[in-house]
This record gives sequence, structure tokens and C-alpha cells, in this order.
Amino acid sequence: MAIHPDSARIEELERKKHEGELSEAEYDEWMALQEKGLVHRDIKPLNVMLTRTGAKLLDFNIASRVGDPVYTQSGTPPYQAPDVNLTRWDVSTDLFAVGVVLYQLLCDGRHPYPGSKPMVGEQVIDPRTIRPDLNPELADFLDAGLCSDS
Repeated sequence: MAIHPDSARIEELERKKHEGELSEAEYDEWMALQEKGLVHRDIKPLNVMLTRTGAKLLDFNIASRVGDPVYTQSGTPPYQAPDVNLTRWDVSTDLFAVGVVLYQLLCDGRHPYPGSKPMVGEQVIDPRTIRPDLNPELADFLDAGLCSDS
């Protein structure tokens, strides 16, 4: 199951719908994307199980549909993006959390932010200070995925 549909396409279709320019085929596409897109909202090591066939994501209790309005604050703060969109759920919530988990896997369990608190304007701890042997491209990827937009 794909839990993260193309959020850019959803936004484009929502814009067209708002402007009254959505064709019937585009409406059907928009509905299909909305129905299958989920945001887990609480990706963290405790919710990932390793099996013989790979990693499995567990605990979808607080999952929301992509694009749903945000009515509650939930999840685990050390795995939440500091600049999360507080009006609608989107895939960036889960992508940031996956970045934190990956950082921890590669960096001896350490968190990418001081005090395990992602904060806007706070620099990600360079993973090469923990793992000097880390591939520079992978380190840059982690830095880019974990920095806030602000």
C-alpha cells in the first residue's frame, strides 16, 4: 500500500477545484489520491519492526488522511519537524521522522538536534562529527532532510 501519494499533485488538483477548473477525470484522480494517502504522524524506532522480509511500520492509531485539517497535536516531539504545517497534514511530517530515525541508525542512536529537540533555526548536528567515515553525500542528504524551512 502506498501511504504517501503525490502531495504536489493533490495541491494542484485542489487549486483547480477551488478555481472551478477541475475536469471529471481530475476529480476522480483527486478523490483516489485523497482516499489512499495517509500520514502516519508518529514514525519513531518503537513503531518500526524488523522482520525477515524487511522493516514494517506499526501503530497507525493516530494516522490521518493527507490534506485533512489538523485538529490535534500528537506524535512524539523528538521526531516532529520544527516547522510542521499546523493547518493540514502532509507527507513532510513522516519524511522528517524517517530522517531522524535514519540519522539515529547511522549515528549510534544519537539525535540530530541538541537535546533531542528539533527547533526552527537550530542547526542539525553534522553526522560526520559522530561518524567521520560517513559518505559525504549521505551526510549532506541527512542535513538537507532534517533542516527546517525557516
